[in-house]
Amino acid sequence: MTKKKTVNWEDIKDHSTLCSLVQEGDNALIVHHKNTFKKCVDISRAKCQDYAGDQDPLANFRMCQQFGVSLEHGIMVRLSDKISRIGRLLNKENTVLDEKIEDSIEDGIVYLSILLFALKERNEIYKGS
Repeated sequence: MTKKKTVNWEDIKDHSTLCSLVQEGDNALIVHHKNTFKKCVDISRAKCQDYAGDQDPLANFRMCQQFGVSLEHGIMVRLSDKISRIGRLLNKENTVLDEKIEDSIEDGIVYLSILLFALKERNEIYKGS
């Protein structure tokens, strides 16, 4: 029986490093998911502090309601910006050198998670009414 090695997610910088850590019986896609989601949580944690703080993690997203746009639709607008950028970057090199396609994909994952959070929060509020 082979002992599984412990993966230090911070050491994974690229796809080939990730694949080298996959052991027999592991699923490379699941390992990739774990790495991606860990990175997305780290991104979300940092950005939440910059944009909203701890009191209301959706405070910056709720600002769209001042303009008659629902919270969920406001999140979708931001997500659509990322999807549009990803679509463009699939066909050409990025002009903004410090934001690669991977960054936009990770931001999109975070926005989808934020949307899910907002929907669950809304459903809980409606259940309590």
